[in-house]
Amino acid sequence: MALLRWKVAAASLAAGAAAYGSWSYLTESKRQHVFEAATVLKERSREKPKLPTRDEQLASLQSGHEYDVLVIGGGITGCGVALDSISRGFSTALVEKDDFSCGTSSRSTKLIHGGVRYLQKAVFNLDYEQYRMVREALHERGNLLNIAPHLSHPLPIMLPVYNDQFAPVILIAHLNQLGCGAHLNQLGCGAGLTTTPYGIGQTTPYGIGQTTPPYGIGQTTPYGIGQTTPYGIGQTTPYGIGQTTPYGIGQTTPYGIGQTTHPYGIGQTTPLYGIGQTTHPYGIGQTTPLYGIGQTTHPYGIGQTTLWWQIPYYWAGIKFYDLVAGKQLVKRSYFVSKSKALEEFPMLKAEKLCGALVYYDGQHNDSRMNIAVALTAARLGANLLNHTEVVSLIKEKVPTEDGKEKEVVRGVRVRELFTKKEWDIRAKVVVNATGAFTDVIRKMDNPTKPKICQLSAGIHIVLPSYYSPRSMGMLDPETTDGRVIFFLPWEDTAAELSDHPQPKEEDVRFILKEIKNYLSPDISVRRGDVLAAWSGIRPLVMDPNAKDTQSIARNHVIEVSDSNLVTIAGGKWTTYRSMACDTVDRAVKVAGLKDTKGCQTNGLLLEGAQNWYPTLFIRLIQDHGLDVEVAMHLSESYGDNATEIAKMAALTGRRWPVVGRRLSPEFPYIEEEVKYAIKEYACTAVDVMARRTRLAFLNVQAADEALPKIVEIMGNELKWTKAQRQAQMDDARQYLEGMGYKVRKELQEAPINLSYQEAMKYTRVFKGLDSDKDGHISIQDLRKALNEMGEAVSDDELRALIAEVDINKNCTIEEEEFLQVNFGHVDGYSVCTVYHEVAQVGIMLPCGGSGGHHVIMWWLKWASCDHVVAQLMSALNTGEVANSRFGSLVQQREKISVQRSGGGL
Repeated sequence: MALLRWKVAAASLAAGAAAYGSWSYLTESKRQHVFEAATVLKERSREKPKLPTRDEQLASLQSGHEYDVLVIGGGITGCGVALDSISRGFSTALVEKDDFSCGTSSRSTKLIHGGVRYLQKAVFNLDYEQYRMVREALHERGNLLNIAPHLSHPLPIMLPVYNDQFAPVILIAHLNQLGCGAHLNQLGCGAGLTTTPYGIGQTTPYGIGQTTPPYGIGQTTPYGIGQTTPYGIGQTTPYGIGQTTPYGIGQTTPYGIGQTTHPYGIGQTTPLYGIGQTTHPYGIGQTTPLYGIGQTTHPYGIGQTTLWWQIPYYWAGIKFYDLVAGKQLVKRSYFVSKSKALEEFPMLKAEKLCGALVYYDGQHNDSRMNIAVALTAARLGANLLNHTEVVSLIKEKVPTEDGKEKEVVRGVRVRELFTKKEWDIRAKVVVNATGAFTDVIRKMDNPTKPKICQLSAGIHIVLPSYYSPRSMGMLDPETTDGRVIFFLPWEDTAAELSDHPQPKEEDVRFILKEIKNYLSPDISVRRGDVLAAWSGIRPLVMDPNAKDTQSIARNHVIEVSDSNLVTIAGGKWTTYRSMACDTVDRAVKVAGLKDTKGCQTNGLLLEGAQNWYPTLFIRLIQDHGLDVEVAMHLSESYGDNATEIAKMAALTGRRWPVVGRRLSPEFPYIEEEVKYAIKEYACTAVDVMARRTRLAFLNVQAADEALPKIVEIMGNELKWTKAQRQAQMDDARQYLEGMGYKVRKELQEAPINLSYQEAMKYTRVFKGLDSDKDGHISIQDLRKALNEMGEAVSDDELRALIAEVDINKNCTIEEEEFLQVNFGHVDGYSVCTVYHEVAQVGIMLPCGGSGGHHVIMWWLKWASCDHVVAQLMSALNTGEVANSRFGSLVQQREKISVQRSGGGL
């Protein structure tokens, strides 16, 4: 069966690749550029309806009106259902307990894709359902690129091929089905074989299918296929067929016909080896057995540690992916040579690189896309409210066709989380679209219901832009534990349910370790380079026969309970629109609604796309005096609404840019976006820095630094009290902890890896910075040190320097707060180590008694002065912390001290 599947799969791939050329030629003229398609669709809409305020939405939901459709959940699935419902003409309401896109919908890979891995499963498992899902996703990919061109764009993704990497994306984990039988080792382990070093499918050193010494496939003796004696096929004597003498037919000497010298053969001067062979019986030019000409180690081929057909195999699989996309093909995939691959992705490791395949998927700003869907539904008349949780389901008895009664869900009781007010919202049908919390609502309906969702965590980290080209992504199809890593220019394990899931440190380090396999050795992959890290919980439909989450397809499932609660579960980001369409179709049947329009969302432009054009950012620059980077950001985040934000922008007080004060000097977010976010229903500082802007996802330290300004602006707009502002600060910083903001904690916990000489050096620097010798470094101490270095720094910048290492936040670096030791240990070093180190500097220690205790405590006290400096410098040296302003100050101070002292101690 496995062999049959392989043949069918291979035939399918071959047929697909062969048909691709003619198909692409025929469809090329029919395809339009993404923006051209969007321009055509634009004609469907005219003027934008007014966007209601949040207060207006709240009043509508409290009016007691009965809706046709009520949606629970404001992620992309729930908002998609609301948009589909309202666009058909049904009165629609939606409630979300946190913020729109606050969960998995904002924590994705930012890709709009069909799923190469799912196509792999479809081919090798002959699974039509998987194939249908990929085809549907590719259609939806094209639709999303059309209906929100300002938020999405095509992205080339490189699949590098190395000659020591046997892990083709279409072949992974399916070798047994190909009849090869060998198990794949994890990436980066030689030829990728976990059993023997002999070759793919080889369990002995003799050749594929050979179980005996090197006689040949099907040979069980050393004589030849079908030979049962050493004489030859059909030979019953040692002389040859028809030979009656030991010399051969026509031979009168023992040497052979025409041979007058040696018995080795015509032209042979050595025994048994063959013409031109002077050494071994392995073949001309072969000096080792079985391996091939020029091979000195393994039987793979000259310089080969994988199979020669690997690149064509990749190519066929990716072309098949293009073929399935049909008219929604973004751009054609292509193969590039090693030199071209390094030109397009110069950060790649060049060693053993054979070439690369490049294919195209879409990329988008996921949370902004989710919010665009929600705002589009709101403009069309849907009533949406965030930060409002469902307390219970409302049920009532209704007559059935057989004259009996049954309880059905006819609404929900909700609580607005800021006012704590509760009220009922009634509806003819209720849709549960709560993603990871699907089973929570299902059990609210029926506590005995078994779970239908399996939760899986996806880990994401953000690195500086120099790790990747701005316009090219990369795919690692097989990590050392069988997972997949996308390496993308932008801005799996089983999981537990949580409102704010946090990445584990071991997962972050695992990703860093894996990407080292692909990057040039010139690039140091450092833990301190991680700007942000987050975990997204993916709700996958449970398969009772699956043993792990990787076996679960992300197909969506629609369930209707006995009480008519409609649940939509599973699926993937890219297919949200088709999922919503199926869900509303089912809800219409459940509630008996009259649907005269059908689904209207295919091609329906989303918020910001109606009057957007690619060069809108130039108009923002010329008309308003915005910085180029800021103008491009506004255009690509808000679409045609960017003009409204530009009009709000305040003067900078500088010659250029004229308007647009940034929240962070490192990013193009401006203060007016905070005000506009409130119009988009943002209610908290986290709503702004995580979903309306992406600052928390891009750089948590920058987000923390911008937080006071965000809270100030929102507080002024929303009339927050002092206590409310402080609560917002506290909640936001707690959120940032879940986004990988653990620099201070890591600085305290990072082990000190400094030599004794380095420790003494940094102690001297610390004492030099403590100019008034009071045991701590204050703002005045830093100002004096910087003045000596010729640096003029503001008080705010001085406070920021101290804040990097000020644990108790009292604006000084105190000696006592770094005395993180118990008697007998200094940062994990025992007392014996302390005695040893002190002895090295010539201090005489008594053998016991109070004197020894006194000297040890003196040492601890003295060493603690430098503890923070040593901790920081050690973390910088090891890469635990990549950059630190305070660390740079220490390093520069040390250089100056050495220069002034002539290089001596």
